[in-house]
Order: sequence, then structure tokens, then C-alpha cells
Amino acid sequence: YELVNIEETLLNALERNSSFEGRIYLKPEDFDVYEAIHQAKLCVGLIVDESGSMIGSKVNAAIESSLVLSELIRREPKDSLKVFLFSNQVREISWWDILNVSFNKGTTDIRAAMYAFRRAVRGEKGDKQAYLITDAEPNTENGKYIGFNKAIWGVLEEALRYRQEGITLNIIMLDQTTHLQEFANILAKKNAGRIFFAPPQNLGGVIIKDYLTVKKRKMKSYP
Repeated sequence: YELVNIEETLLNALERNSSFEGRIYLKPEDFDVYEAIHQAKLCVGLIVDESGSMIGSKVNAAIESSLVLSELIRREPKDSLKVFLFSNQVREISWWDILNVSFNKGTTDIRAAMYAFRRAVRGEKGDKQAYLITDAEPNTENGKYIGFNKAIWGVLEEALRYRQEGITLNIIMLDQTTHLQEFANILAKKNAGRIFFAPPQNLGGVIIKDYLTVKKRKMKSYP
């Protein structure tokens, strides 16, 4: 009933009843109904590599992307943004602090970073989208360097847990070497997620475009 436009409905009935005698009899065709737009909540995570190879234009691009995305999300009261920086350690920061932090450099523990976001949104409802931004393969686990061949198994296990818990993993690779492409493809297949290969100067455009696409897809209209 809250969707019924009372004023328009009564006007429709009056137009149909040319002889008004103090009573209005409504018929189904008289009813005018508001269109309800249902938007799903989005929980967005930026998981940004801050290892040594990222320092410079790549980190600057990630900072700019975080700021632009946060501005968009602030316009959507239901949506939320979580930002994680990782190298051999993981830390969650507020989106506005990304301009002030000192980047750690170090090695690359992708598994721990993915786990941190999954744990942070475990109690959240809505569509969960993680954007993993990196230019390197995993080589560290629990703060200890173990090399790619061992570290990849923990990352693949975490990708599978993402899938089980309904988190979409969007992998944004800032390097397009064959080795990294193969790693990203395996990771995406485990999660049924997506891969984007983008130079740093296009990073913001890729993330913002995908966020808006997901947002549009999640909107449903009911007559």
C-alpha cells in the first residue's frame, strides 16, 4: 500500500466517474503505483600491495583510486569501503589516511591480505567486492618469505574461501608478465572472479567503471 500514489489514483477514479455523487468507487485500472528502486548494499575492499616493486607511480595510482572511489561510495549511504595495505604485513587504514601513511615496502603476503578483508566483512550483509591491486606474485606467508611455489597454495585456498562466502575477487594486475598472467588466471578460476590488466595511469578508470557497473547490475526495479 505504501507504493500507491493516492492523489493520482483518486484523480483517475474521478476522471472515470463523470457523475460524482459523493462516493468514489475504485477499479484496478485506477491505481497509480510508485516505482520502487531496490539497491543492494555493496561492501567494497581495496587491497593494495605496498611491497617494494609498487613504490612510485603504482602506489600513487592506488592512492588516487582510493580517494575517487571513496567519494563515490560516500554518496551511497548503504555502501562501505575498507582499505588494506599489505607487504609482508597487513594493516587496515581509513580511506582518508592513505595520503598520510608511509609505505612499508617489503615482500608480498597476498594470502594474509585477502584473509584480513574476508574477516572484516564476515558479518556484513550485501554484495562483497574485493579489488586486489598488485604487480607481483605471492612469496610470503605469515610474515615469512617462502617463495612463490609454496605461497601460491595458501592464496588459492583463500580464493576458494572467498567463493564459499560469496566474495567476488577482482584481480587488478599492474604488470603483464606471462608468469603473473598465469597466476591471475588460476586465481580467478578458483574464485569465479575477474581479472584486469591495467597500467597505473588507467587504474582509477578500471576500478570506478567496474564499481559503477556492479552497482547498476544490482539495482532492480519493481512496477
